[in-house]
Amino acid sequence: MLPGPGLIPDRDSLLYRASVRKRVHKRRRGHGRVLLGALLLRVGRAGTPPNVSEPIYHGRLHATVSEVVDVGEFLPHYELAAIAVFEGQERPGEEPAVRRRLRAEGIRPRENRGALLVEPGELERLSTAGMLSGSDEVYFAVEWNDEFEPFPGRISGDLADFREALPLGLHDWMIETQCVLVVGDGGGLNYATTSAELHERLSKRFAPARR
Repeated sequence: MLPGPGLIPDRDSLLYRASVRKRVHKRRRGHGRVLLGALLLRVGRAGTPPNVSEPIYHGRLHATVSEVVDVGEFLPHYELAAIAVFEGQERPGEEPAVRRRLRAEGIRPRENRGALLVEPGELERLSTAGMLSGSDEVYFAVEWNDEFEPFPGRISGDLADFREALPLGLHDWMIETQCVLVVGDGGGLNYATTSAELHERLSKRFAPARR
């Protein structure tokens, strides 16, 4: 229960912070964690909003996820790649057949909320083995997190067009989760990144999508 209006002198008060933490604790787990994290960030010490002014560069290219992974020197530093959709299969981490294919190549990914969590070397090995053959969605994060949860929406090229706009909420989500690159293919490669340099490199290396 929140304290009455007269009991909250300002947003820095211990009482107000305790009430926020209590509300957050009661929320369900899942991708709602991102939204709850955003709530806490928005309260802040001075009640100011988080810094979401960092630009996100995005577009659509005539390329595939596998081709981007293969051009490894293009990629920014990352410690975690989360595969949310694997060759058209959503929640691939829950599919025994997918995990058997990966184990056959010596890849033993972690799994969280259906996503496959792999290290950079494992992602490269996966692509070299001929996987990531299309309709894939991959998220790259600067830090390893066993509880990383991909964006709660689809980003593949056959379902969205990043030339027009980003899916609602993706910008803030990338900033809050320290996700430096997202890619999804299928009739074209959608990408969004926090790196202007990577945006320029991708635009020079691959032609714009024809559709």
